[in-house]
Amino acid sequence: HPPNVFVLPKTISTDARIFDLPNPASSESSRFLFCPQGGFYEFTKITVPARECRSWLVAPSDPGLHQDNDQAPADIAHAATASEDGYVLQQPHMFVATPFDPIFIILPCLLPRDIDATTADTDLQKRIDDSSHYQSLSDHLDNLFEIVPSLKQATHTRGALESHLQPALNRICNAVEAGDENMYRLSIRRLYAELIRKAEQVTKRGLPVSLEERFVKQRLAAPELNERREESSVSIMEDGQDKKGNDEQSQDSGYGSQTRESTEAANNEITSNNSLEPSGGIQQLLRLRTALDFIARSYLSTPLQLHIQQFFAKRPDVDSAMSQKDRETISSYLIDFSPLETHFGQLDARKRQAQALRCLSDNISRKRGAADDEEAMEKAETKRKKKDEDEARKKNVSRGVKQLEKVNRSGMKTLSNFFTKAVQK
Repeated sequence: HPPNVFVLPKTISTDARIFDLPNPASSESSRFLFCPQGGFYEFTKITVPARECRSWLVAPSDPGLHQDNDQAPADIAHAATASEDGYVLQQPHMFVATPFDPIFIILPCLLPRDIDATTADTDLQKRIDDSSHYQSLSDHLDNLFEIVPSLKQATHTRGALESHLQPALNRICNAVEAGDENMYRLSIRRLYAELIRKAEQVTKRGLPVSLEERFVKQRLAAPELNERREESSVSIMEDGQDKKGNDEQSQDSGYGSQTRESTEAANNEITSNNSLEPSGGIQQLLRLRTALDFIARSYLSTPLQLHIQQFFAKRPDVDSAMSQKDRETISSYLIDFSPLETHFGQLDARKRQAQALRCLSDNISRKRGAADDEEAMEKAETKRKKKDEDEARKKNVSRGVKQLEKVNRSGMKTLSNFFTKAVQK
């Protein structure tokens, strides 16, 4: 196998180990790094577009060779030997070790085993309270080793792993004291608040330009109406009225007035759409929701994603099992997305109205186009009949007449002149 390029933290210890872990979202095997001092790291693969021809040149280097340009022959020979030990990677992939929150590693052990997408409409917290008991950190760690056996092999000491998992449990679990140790059980409200906190950290730095354009600006864009198109459609209808008779003019004028009134009413409604320009609070809510949705899709299982998305429409209540201090802390992170949902409903209603108005304009244009087509067909039919009559008349002419038509008859009298009545004297 060809070697790979890894970028590791500078402070990584020699006791760090790489282990396989099912991805929390896709359940596919992924590579992670555990360092007793630094914690967990996820290997993120960075690739180069296929259209760009790139490669890696990996070779050992001697820092002393770059200090003096006047190299001795022995140094040059050493450099040549080092270049022979190099390696060229055809695929310039790079694996970067990025910090990974251990709550996403311990989370599968805290959920009921029978949770699936069909239970999204049930109260997950109630199911957790009914099916799960408070367990110690050691018990949760044993459950984690059953799910991820490679993690047990990657850790030299159990205490180093517990030192990183205990703060994670404190953030997403309700805890009770049992003697000299704490017992933990998952709290969906705490988990949701922790996800909100992470999403707020992402939005403070600003979303990437591509995400901002696609999921924020395009989603909040108010429907625009081409008013010139609507006015031209009505004017065409009015021009067609002048070319018809009085009866048709009276009928079409009535239809045109109704069309004009409905068009103006729709225009007024769509024009009021400008007042739906999103405020800064709405934009920030959507950025926060976009970041939250991205985190959930990347690190949570599909059933848990569905349960978390239920909080988008309604702000969850604070868990009664929390202490007063925890309630105040968690409550500050339980965001109410109902104003955003209300704004989405108004935008969708305006979009439907704009679509209906466009359909009305298209119907007017098609009706005028059908009238023009009928008039053009009548003219073409008249021209065709006249052409057929001329061809039929030419076919009925005798051969002698055809020959006489070729004769130069300039200065000659026509035959009818000899059969005129005599002038009375």
